[in-house]
Parts: sequence; C-alpha cells; structure tokens
Amino acid sequence: RGLEVLATIPESYDSSPNGKAFLGGAYLMNYLSLKQYDKVPSRINPLLALAADTTIDPFSRSRIHRLIATYYFHTNQYSKARACLIKNSNAFPKNVYRFGSIQDSQLWYKLDSAQGDFHSAFDNLLFYKTKTDSILSENRMSQLQVLGIEYETALKEDSIKLKDKSILLLTQQNSLQQANLRQANLIKNVTI
Repeated sequence: RGLEVLATIPESYDSSPNGKAFLGGAYLMNYLSLKQYDKVPSRINPLLALAADTTIDPFSRSRIHRLIATYYFHTNQYSKARACLIKNSNAFPKNVYRFGSIQDSQLWYKLDSAQGDFHSAFDNLLFYKTKTDSILSENRMSQLQVLGIEYETALKEDSIKLKDKSILLLTQQNSLQQANLRQANLIKNVTI
C-alpha cells in the first residue's frame, strides 16, 4: 500500500535535496519492509549522492545511511553496513539525536552478533535496551503526570460543583428562614 501511495507522488513534487532524500528514503523503507531487496540497489547511489550534499539536513543524512546499512545487513554485506553506520556515528553525539542513535545501536547489535563480535553486540544491545526503557519510562511518567492533572482537575470541578450545591442549599435555607420569620411576624401581629 505504501508503494502505491508513493507512486502517486510526482517526481517534481519536492525537488529540493531534502525532499528527494525524504522520498527516496520512503521508497527504500517500503522495499525493506516488504523484503523487496532486488529493487534497492538502483536507489542506493542516488541516495548516497544526496547524503553527501552539504545542504541536506543531518537527520535526513542519518536516515539515509541507516536505511542503506539495513539493506546491506539484510543482504549479508556486513562491511558496507558497517561503513554506513560509522558515517552515522560521526554525524551526531549520542545525546543529540537520541532516536537515531538508538536505532543505530540496534543495527550495530545485530551486525556485531552476525559477525560474532558478542562483546560489542552486548554493549550495543545494553545501550539500545537502556535507552528504549528510558524513553518508555519518560512516556509513562508523562502519561502519569497527565492523569494526575486530569484527576486534580476533576477533583476541583467536583469541589466547585459541591460548593455550588452548598451555596444553593444555604440560599434555600435562608429563604426558608426568612419565610418562617415573616410567618412568625405575621402570626405575632395578628395575635396582637
């Protein structure tokens, strides 16, 4: 389905380097997810040329290298996959582009495992798991904060409704007391 959608986008839709990188990366991602590895090689050189363009944003460059490294990994071209991942590891410090470095560490883990470098594979897997767990914890914490705020808001709304009911009840009691007082005054005046 993704390839059908991509086919409807004209080549001239976004002719900027970033637009071409996005579109080329989208094709590559679809081919990889569908395991249509035979369609990838014709797209690699144009994407690498785009990645070499200095006007392209670093995140697109990183994505291109990661997708190409993934293709090389799945086709057992481990040295080429390593070369692409090395380009990514130099592009950003790990704390700047967290999501990309996490994805890269997962690919590094798989690549090291496939080549028998289990110590490095373990380190990359540990980094990957630690960071994904950290992100999940952050997401859970933010969800808990949102729930806490919603709970406090509901409590305040309930408190306001309760106060409104109390005010209404007090107003009715006041009206009843005034009516009783008038009636008592009337009875007193009639008796006098």
